[in-house]
Amino acid sequence: MKPSQVLSFPFLLPFVMGGFIVSGIYYGGWGYWSGFLFISVIHPVLDLLGGQTFEARDLEKYHYGTVQTMLLLSVPLQVIYIVTTFIIINTRSLSYFEWMGVSLSLSFTTAGLGMTAGHELIHRKFWWEKRLGDFLYLTVGYPHFPIEHVHGHHKNVATPLDSATAKKNETLYGFWVRSVLGGFKSAWNHERCQVQFMLSYVAFILICLSIVLVWNFHVLLFYMVHCVGAILMLEAVNYLQHYGLKRKKLGPHEYEPVQYYHSWESPQNMTNWFLFNLGRHAEHHRYPTKPFYQLQPKPLNNIMPVGYSLMFLMTFVPPFWRSVMNPRITS
Repeated sequence: MKPSQVLSFPFLLPFVMGGFIVSGIYYGGWGYWSGFLFISVIHPVLDLLGGQTFEARDLEKYHYGTVQTMLLLSVPLQVIYIVTTFIIINTRSLSYFEWMGVSLSLSFTTAGLGMTAGHELIHRKFWWEKRLGDFLYLTVGYPHFPIEHVHGHHKNVATPLDSATAKKNETLYGFWVRSVLGGFKSAWNHERCQVQFMLSYVAFILICLSIVLVWNFHVLLFYMVHCVGAILMLEAVNYLQHYGLKRKKLGPHEYEPVQYYHSWESPQNMTNWFLFNLGRHAEHHRYPTKPFYQLQPKPLNNIMPVGYSLMFLMTFVPPFWRSVMNPRITS
């Protein structure tokens, strides 16, 4: 085995997360809430212990075939995790509390693994990779997101035109409404993608019908609740990635080019290994098609005080969130 393959292995951690959560669901008991346990306890501890990386890395240490395989593996695993959970829900008599735990745990898995991998794939240059990314968002009931994200968010980030950029002092709860509705409208208004928009929702309806035919309406209800959870988790991450940051207005319809300081950067190693370098968000917005393993740290950028899991949890407590983040806003 080549050294570059071994050094690429940290990017296997998303699958460790998915395996842990789905295994917890399978064994039951506390495992029904394994997703919540992972995001609120296990990952924050790993993030604090895993250290940070601020210096540029030697990109040659990553083996392309290995990291590419890891990324593509997320597609079949997303389906396996969802179907496995359907079988468990359909064959066990769960209390309402247990049912909600399973739903949230699956949401953490499909958002943390599937949607993160999907985000990488929809930015790739080859059409088949983009379609795999589209499929991952389809599995969580958010099929228009790739259209809005690529053609709307990346163009308008850190401006009032972007519903996915959180305003200073805006709560997560208000942002959820504005971003979900605004993203839907933005995707529909992109005329070149309206056929894709409609076909993607036809495909989602067919998935829902298939669930009813193979299982029943109870499983469909579970699936829909899970989709809502995964979408809100995605939007919570959107909230923290650009909170309060603004691009300077140069004219009536013109803003300064996107710079590194228009995104919040997370240097925590565990955050980036578990999320395909999603924390290297500053360079991603400057070079959206650059593969995740080539993204470099930007130490002079706006730096998050902790990793994504703790940042995610903080977003749910607006006064605490503002007390931590508002003093850090410089743009």
